[in-house]
Amino acid sequence: MAGQGTYLRTPEILAKQSAAHTGYTHSAATIAKQRASATGKTHSEETKAKIRDSKLGVKRSPFTEEHKRHISEGVTVADRSFVTSTGYPLSYYDIQPLIRDRDRHICQLCSEPEGDEQLSVHHIDKDKLNSDSFNLVSLCRPCHIRVHERDK
Repeated sequence: MAGQGTYLRTPEILAKQSAAHTGYTHSAATIAKQRASATGKTHSEETKAKIRDSKLGVKRSPFTEEHKRHISEGVTVADRSFVTSTGYPLSYYDIQPLIRDRDRHICQLCSEPEGDEQLSVHHIDKDKLNSDSFNLVSLCRPCHIRVHERDK
């Protein structure tokens, strides 16, 4: 399932874009500016790998292995907000869709895209009351269960 704001490159969309740009050419001045802006600049090996993987359709998590480890280990934060009868602050319900969109509807541990079942929004520090966006991450159900089983 594609998230809101996700750009899909279907054959139909590509055909429409191609038709819309047919016959358009840049001026010589624009081409010269583009060449000058890129002269002497090179991509790092990491950036080259990301570009290559993107062209091949490889899904990459924006989180490093260290961040993934922190997701499963957790950190304590003493931020408290208004709490509902479920034990979660009101802001948690408002921010859940934003966290899923931020994470591109991809599990941040196993990099699986969101399927028929909506991704869970997990509190990294295990504190339900800390609904800061830096403390929330999208996880698929199996990864979310696995993270909580490690705490037992």
